[in-house]
Amino acid sequence: MAAGRRRPVSAVSEQAIADVPVTRNYVLYLLLRSLTWMMRFIPLSLAYALASGAGFLAFYVVVPARRSILANLSVVLTASVRDPTVRRAAREAFRTDARNWVDTLRIGRLTRSQLIDLVDVDGWEHLVQAASQGRGVVLMLVHLGNFDLVGQVVAAKGFQVTIPVERMEPPVLFDFLAVSRRSQGVDVVPLDHAPRAMLRALRAGQVVAVAGDRVISGRTAQVPFFGRPAALPTGAAALARRFGAPVVMAVGIRLPSGRFHGIILPIPLELTGDEKVDDTENTARIARVIEAAIRAHPEQWLAFSPVWDSGAGTDAAASIGRHSRARVGGKDIS
Repeated sequence: MAAGRRRPVSAVSEQAIADVPVTRNYVLYLLLRSLTWMMRFIPLSLAYALASGAGFLAFYVVVPARRSILANLSVVLTASVRDPTVRRAAREAFRTDARNWVDTLRIGRLTRSQLIDLVDVDGWEHLVQAASQGRGVVLMLVHLGNFDLVGQVVAAKGFQVTIPVERMEPPVLFDFLAVSRRSQGVDVVPLDHAPRAMLRALRAGQVVAVAGDRVISGRTAQVPFFGRPAALPTGAAALARRFGAPVVMAVGIRLPSGRFHGIILPIPLELTGDEKVDDTENTARIARVIEAAIRAHPEQWLAFSPVWDSGAGTDAAASIGRHSRARVGGKDIS
């Protein structure tokens, strides 16, 4: 090939770098397929133990995620990223995330009654009452414990649930995980198709799940979060404003027994007619409820990407005053 027609070295390097995430995810896909097969022959306790070990190892190997979770938890716990309490909580978060993968892989083999029996839910009446209004329900999920399982239980109990998810490359990985998530009746839609699907679901009086503590796409608002300004998604507040749909928060706390404690709480919002003000103020209200849940179980908060600006995760976090715990209905969330 003539020298003038050679591909620039930089272009080759950029393409190679771009292919790395896809290659890594394909390896993940093959691993998950293998684990799904293997879990048919090993006890669940062993699967959880292996996952816990993998999570422990990931804490030391996956450096960007470790840095993010340490920085985030240093704000929550008002301590240095080097504080043993912060590091223990971060390691446990990695373990929790790894155990969640076990749940994702086995959920397709559970009957609806088995899934429902796995989770003890407090506050179910709040979801029922919200749905009875006939305007749809915004189910605000927090990346705490096994958040995905909560939506599955809601669907298993008879609600039609739509959950938008990020597309993953390669497509076989996205499809593999989507099949598992759809096994209990959840309508899993990729983000690029989500707006229309969510509007359709709310108009039909169904449940739409959105993330409250992580920006995936869409608009954000700067609101106080653990005493620091954070850009949090306004999706729940905006959907509630537009459709008059009530908002309820749901978390699924992992228990040592292997069972889960589901907590569903209503989040009262206020509307003044000013869209920007309402979305910001109501997102702040939502943030206060999320705070309370995370404070009660910081070791299960799966915040593996930065929540605050880079300065949040330094020793300066230790100087932040401890804030009063949010209360809902006169009770602490625990």
